[in-house]
Amino acid sequence: MRSRIKERIRKRYNSIPPGMGYHSAAYHRHFEGWSEFEEQKTNGRVKIRRVYTGAWYRQDLSDRGRILLKLLFSTLFVFAVVLFIFCSTRYVGSNQCWYVAITQAGAIVGLVWMGIGLFNYLPAKKNMTISEHRSSSGSLRVGSMIGSISFTAAVLMTLLFVLLQYKEIMVGREVMCAAGYLICGVAVFTVNRIESRIRYIETPSGNEAPREAVIID
Repeated sequence: MRSRIKERIRKRYNSIPPGMGYHSAAYHRHFEGWSEFEEQKTNGRVKIRRVYTGAWYRQDLSDRGRILLKLLFSTLFVFAVVLFIFCSTRYVGSNQCWYVAITQAGAIVGLVWMGIGLFNYLPAKKNMTISEHRSSSGSLRVGSMIGSISFTAAVLMTLLFVLLQYKEIMVGREVMCAAGYLICGVAVFTVNRIESRIRYIETPSGNEAPREAVIID
């Protein structure tokens, strides 16, 4: 009985063209713009082949400009991470306050998201696929925006804590932490604004796939 069920599933799967069905949303996002088809090997086995037929994404920058931009983004990111760690680990009252901690958690999410984008951004080739563009530039913009909002909230919540507890705390150290969060926010927001204004040129890949190939979208 079990073998008959497996055979039925196998036949049903084989009746579906490549790129259709039994693929997760993550699969389609990763291979968006690719065309896949079956290739018969000499030993009789069938192998799935893929050819990128979508548009290439290329920054409208010189090679030198691309390198300088990556250096700038890396410097601002590392600076923001180090400064955030310094401010959030000071032994001050605001770092033990729940509403400040929420904004710090949001900043961590933004920095991690931004870090993933930068991890893909730095080794990115001159011509990027749809997925490569999304995982580098897209993640960098989203993460930096989350970070900007969270750092702004951290500044406001820290100052609120100062106003509510100014008689029982060291105001100078609290304000120093708030200033640190503000600088972090400016750093990541700078990354967001620069990357958002970078023009990406879309050009056809020029690759051709067999007529029976299925475009993944």
